[in-house]
Amino acid sequence: MLLPTKILAGSVLSVCLLSSACAVEPELNACQLDEVALSDAIARSEAWVDGYFSLVETLAGGEHHGTSVAVSACGQIVWQAGFGFADIEAQTPVTIDTLFRAGSVAKTLTSPLLVQAEARGELDLDADIRTYFPAFPPKEHEFSTRQLAGHTAGIRHYWGDEFASNVAYETVSDGLVIFQDDPLEFEPGTQYSYSSYGWNLLSAVVEGATGRDYLELMQTDVFDPAGMDSTFAEGRADTPGGQVTYYLYDQENQAMVVAPPVNNSIKWASGGFVSTPTDLLRFGLAMEDGTLVSPEAYETMRETMRTADGAATNYGLGWAIDMIPRQLQRSAQIYSEEDVARTTAIFDGMISYGHTGGSMGSTTIFLSAQDDDTTFTVAAMSNSGIGPAYAVSVLGEFVAASQAARAVE
Repeated sequence: MLLPTKILAGSVLSVCLLSSACAVEPELNACQLDEVALSDAIARSEAWVDGYFSLVETLAGGEHHGTSVAVSACGQIVWQAGFGFADIEAQTPVTIDTLFRAGSVAKTLTSPLLVQAEARGELDLDADIRTYFPAFPPKEHEFSTRQLAGHTAGIRHYWGDEFASNVAYETVSDGLVIFQDDPLEFEPGTQYSYSSYGWNLLSAVVEGATGRDYLELMQTDVFDPAGMDSTFAEGRADTPGGQVTYYLYDQENQAMVVAPPVNNSIKWASGGFVSTPTDLLRFGLAMEDGTLVSPEAYETMRETMRTADGAATNYGLGWAIDMIPRQLQRSAQIYSEEDVARTTAIFDGMISYGHTGGSMGSTTIFLSAQDDDTTFTVAAMSNSGIGPAYAVSVLGEFVAASQAARAVE
């Protein structure tokens, strides 16, 4: 059943619910969700998005940007929707095919390359990175690919306005010039300090270890086997159109303003892809079912790393861990204490993982919650710095629907 485009509180909404047109063939019994429960979860989810836009309109003089969201449960995509506007001035609606910047979710998308190369014997995650990329200037301490992936290598993050770089880089190694001569910020392994530049370097290490181009590897070893046909590197001549207009919130003037242009070719592996929520879910499903990495490797990737003193970093091999508490804190900025308490209770006893992504004028949340036998995932993207804080609440609705179905059995 393909629901028609309709108006929801001033937002244009297009929805795909369990539709063959969306290449979804659900087995409802396996998912322990019936169509009535799904419809109820979707209606509640639309209300969460509506509340999010109500806040945005209050902040921005009645205007709002766009957002897109998709949810998977029990190994299949069960909902996809686009809300609001890809371009505010032109009133262009967001659809499920609209492309958004995925931001740092690129790190998670890149993570399979590490264990794939390790499984082929091409990469030792604990060896000095200069074993594979000797062109990188030597530092006072050696550090490993695993430490780069876990943000414990000591490579710095952005300085000043580097986040807004609009310089085009042809290759992965070309973009390293910005930070490659800077000293490490600490002895590797002793601290956790988030670094997108560390992942830029990591992609050069992968190229050195495999002898293949990073973007080629992403296409042939991640995107193609996962069935991801709507994820592309930014800043290339072949990057398709169809992207949104990106906005920033001007707090002083209480308005949405068009974000400045950037060229994200500097950071493909750390934040340089455009995608859709549906494609991000395809990636998540391909990780779950063993298409991209073995189940054992996937489990290891989602284990927290630790600093030398034993402190947990809540970050694995490109995966953030225990995400739900942080997302609930963001949700509390929009929704009532009672609503947040209800969502909190839904996730009791579940583990969570994924990644968030902040880009110039765009925000992404990729979040999974797992109990003993079921994984639920939401991917939500917006073309504004005001991120889709509704995501955790939406995910909770589908978890609650499944919990209710199981309770009846």
